[in-house]
Amino acid sequence: MASSGNKRKKYAAVRKRREEALRAAFVKVLMRSPVKDVRFSEGNRRVSLTFSGERAAYAIRVQREVYVGHWGRKSGIHIDRAMLSKGRGRSFKALCVHEAIEKFLVERYGLREDEEAHAVATAKERQYLKRIGGDWKSHQTAVYRLWAKLDGH
Repeated sequence: MASSGNKRKKYAAVRKRREEALRAAFVKVLMRSPVKDVRFSEGNRRVSLTFSGERAAYAIRVQREVYVGHWGRKSGIHIDRAMLSKGRGRSFKALCVHEAIEKFLVERYGLREDEEAHAVATAKERQYLKRIGGDWKSHQTAVYRLWAKLDGH
């Protein structure tokens, strides 16, 4: 007869596998959800969008950053000022959309930032960039070069 400790471990493992399967299915649903009504305020100080049926709006801080783009729990979205240089307007907007969606998914649904939320945000960034007439390869190249220039952080 199995001990109660072994049964608890077995049920915990089954529960964990079910939760992971549900998380994976939810991420697939989010991958199919479109980003709608993307708007930037005058001077690109705020971004708002509708994703997964919910509206999200965040402040954008453009300044010298350690990362190309990131977000903070209380401080909104941070984008390195080099992304606003000549000819990078579409890349700047796509990066803002990426960070906004990533922030939204982590805060609203508790997705893992580096695994789940980042994957969904990258897919939505690519779709948004295509919709506004940007080129994904040149966008990736610009972001990577800036990331490398910022010492690969």
